Amino acid sequence: MPDRWLRTPFPVDPDACPPEGGIDGHDLYGFTQRGTYGDKSVWVQVAFPQSDIVFDSVLEEFIKDIAWIWIPFVVGLLLVNLLVARIGLQPLRVAATQAESIGTGAVSTRIPEDNLPVEVHKLVGAVNRGLGRLELAFHSRQKFIADAAHELRTPVTAEAAIAACLVQDPRHAPQLTGDQPLPR
Repeated sequence: MPDRWLRTPFPVDPDACPPEGGIDGHDLYGFTQRGTYGDKSVWVQVAFPQSDIVFDSVLEEFIKDIAWIWIPFVVGLLLVNLLVARIGLQPLRVAATQAESIGTGAVSTRIPEDNLPVEVHKLVGAVNRGLGRLELAFHSRQKFIADAAHELRTPVTAEAAIAACLVQDPRHAPQLTGDQPLPR
């Protein structure tokens, strides 16, 4: 530990003094440490240009006086940001839940734009228009299937009736087993 810190321009010993104005025109700052080397008493002097000392002392004072408060401040700010993001995105989570409920049984359901941030209104509108097109395609497909089933039901019913009549008539038994072709 140094015996004393010098906050004034160096040096302590006038005989060991650098020229006036320090080295290269910069005042020097540092410390002096008294020690022994063998049986002799010695002094060790360490000096820095003023610009280095100012930076180091400012950094040291910042760490001692101010930096300790920044850690809880940054942690608190991070927690507040996470909380605000969670609260702000809650309407999007609700909209996502509503979108997941859309299925074949509820093709007319749309995602409401109420309570959503203005920034996502265009996206929700585009999704709702896409859902509208899918609903039209779904209903069109259902109508096609119903029409096809109706169109196929009549000939199949007629063929089933003919087959039932043929089965009851013993004269047509060889034709039903495939031994003879059916009459045209």
